[in-house]
Amino acid sequence: IREPERRGAAERKARGIPLRQVLAYLRENRRTFVGHFLGMSVLTIMGYGVGYWIPSFFIRSYGLTPDEASHYLFRYGLISTIVGAVGIVGGGWLADRLFRRSDDGYIKAVLCGVCLLLPGYALFALMPTPELALLALIPAVLGGSIPVAGGAAALMVLAPNQMRAQVSALYYFTISLLGLGLGPSLVAFFTDFVFRDES
Repeated sequence: IREPERRGAAERKARGIPLRQVLAYLRENRRTFVGHFLGMSVLTIMGYGVGYWIPSFFIRSYGLTPDEASHYLFRYGLISTIVGAVGIVGGGWLADRLFRRSDDGYIKAVLCGVCLLLPGYALFALMPTPELALLALIPAVLGGSIPVAGGAAALMVLAPNQMRAQVSALYYFTISLLGLGLGPSLVAFFTDFVFRDES
């Protein structure tokens, strides 16, 4: 694999840069990094929110027993495995292709994924049958997996080469914390306190 282009001269010969220096750089460029971290966190929140509640969704919305729902969950697992892999690999290919055309190509690839993800999730929740709900999850899973490559690759362009690993670690920490911490809980909150309807 070809070595990525190095951006920004290393300020010191030592291998590591203190975390406070990385945080200071992120603070100086907060409009870019906060927007990127939070935007990708919203996608992660949606992904974990839907993923954790799919079993309950099938049971509550379609009156299925847990045993009946498990058959649909198996199919969802296949969709996630196959379509998710296609989305990650295809998203990486798309991101690289768009980046060769313009410096914001990685973000454009993320937005392409969002254009599939949002309608897919909206349709999934509104389908009258579980079979149609599974079909609507195909573009949602594809759209949710495309940003995986573009979101991380964008950091490699934005961050100086000597800070890439630490910026990536902070990025994954942030999106995981917000995604896992808020995603499932927000679905429960809206179900109980906003819609007040388990279905």
